[in-house]
Amino acid sequence: MVFSSPIFLFCFLPVFLSGTLLVPSRMRNAILISLSFFFYFWGEQAYTLLLAASIGVNHLTVMGMKGCDRREGVRTGLLTAGIIANLCVLIFFKYSVFLVSIAATAGNADAAAFARTWLADGGPHLPLGISFITFQSLSLLVDVWKRDAGYPGSVKDTALFLSLFPQLVAGPILRFRYLRPQLDSRRITAEDLYAGACRFIVGLSKKVLVANTLAQGVDGIFTLRMDSLTPLIAWLGAAGFALQIYFDFSGYTDMAIGLGRMAGFRFPENFNRPYRASSIRSFWRRWHMTLSEWFRDYLYIPLGGNRKGRLRTAVHLFIVFSLCGLWHGAGWNFLIWGLCHGLLLVLERVMPPQLGAYVPLCARRLYVLVAVTVLWVFFRLDDTWQAMAYLGVMFGNGTGGFGWRTPLPGWSPECSLAFILAAACSVLPFNTAALRIASLTPVSVVRWSQPVAMMVLCLLVVMKLSVAAYNPFIYFRF
Repeated sequence: MVFSSPIFLFCFLPVFLSGTLLVPSRMRNAILISLSFFFYFWGEQAYTLLLAASIGVNHLTVMGMKGCDRREGVRTGLLTAGIIANLCVLIFFKYSVFLVSIAATAGNADAAAFARTWLADGGPHLPLGISFITFQSLSLLVDVWKRDAGYPGSVKDTALFLSLFPQLVAGPILRFRYLRPQLDSRRITAEDLYAGACRFIVGLSKKVLVANTLAQGVDGIFTLRMDSLTPLIAWLGAAGFALQIYFDFSGYTDMAIGLGRMAGFRFPENFNRPYRASSIRSFWRRWHMTLSEWFRDYLYIPLGGNRKGRLRTAVHLFIVFSLCGLWHGAGWNFLIWGLCHGLLLVLERVMPPQLGAYVPLCARRLYVLVAVTVLWVFFRLDDTWQAMAYLGVMFGNGTGGFGWRTPLPGWSPECSLAFILAAACSVLPFNTAALRIASLTPVSVVRWSQPVAMMVLCLLVVMKLSVAAYNPFIYFRF
């Protein structure tokens, strides 16, 4: 059930708001758990049992730690068993086809025969949000084991943490130590409802008005034959996808944060204008921040971080970003995407620190934009060789010439407008300009401008949804 779908907006959302606001506070968690399971069941049916099993296993594990609170060896054994159980489920559902295909390619006859049967059936179904659910489960286990968070008060706390529908299938990734205090004591104020509604509307607008519009044009370009592409068109497709995935994913995150706020939760931010970053390191501090922080705290720092010399730091970065790539998808393209980001981070670390002082800020930002846009091609195209061919066209090694060919399938004037607005909002300093304008505007005008803007956005979204059935969501496949 996509947040921008009519069934969610006009059926599920009113029920959620009614259940949140009209029931006694002591029943809110139970209502939220019920709604979250229904939300997941709507898209996954029988695989909702897998979510329930995950909750049960992880809760029993942390309760086992509680029962052996002074026996560190037993607690560590339970942690290890819990981590292995969660990772085995993730590997089976998400990576088994990829691993079997690798074994078959390596020349193992038995693996090749098994792979033909396995791949013919399509392999196991990929449950929605399994990567997000797994990482939150690991956060629960590690935070409790390290005593960074208290134990769950009951199975309801574990169930709510792992099934909370606003961020269940696409984040932001929550830490148990972050959410634990909010599970028991939270109040819903009028300010929470208003701020949450505004955040949800902004995210919905980014998704429906910008990302969905861009998707039609971008998909059209990426379906063209390689001999029909020119460098200009190929760069347009790559840049369009960079904007599409940003507004698609950040829009979903805004909606998740808004829904959480309306339920009394404060979710962490996940984006901070990443396309204004001046280095790849800065980019990863701005893009999918909860994922970056998860890898930093639960993998990079335990490996040794940057405390063991440059060579070990480089190895740690490659490990982290290879796994970051594979976390997004089981394929060579995702692995290459992650390794390339790791390589750029290593190169930035070996560069002289004073070099940045001699390179203009605009040049550093341009470098990040170009590098990230180029690497998004591996993210967009599942076939690695096709991605390499597309990159070849981008850099002039194609057979389609160098000019502009019209018409482009799916690309419309509306798509051009969305592209221009998205690019401007992504790279220009609008926050500074908005604050300056607000400081010069009468308070009464500022007070009423936001509600009016929200109503206009709602009207535009409804108009768009009434005529457009194209409503994809990129991160649902992860």
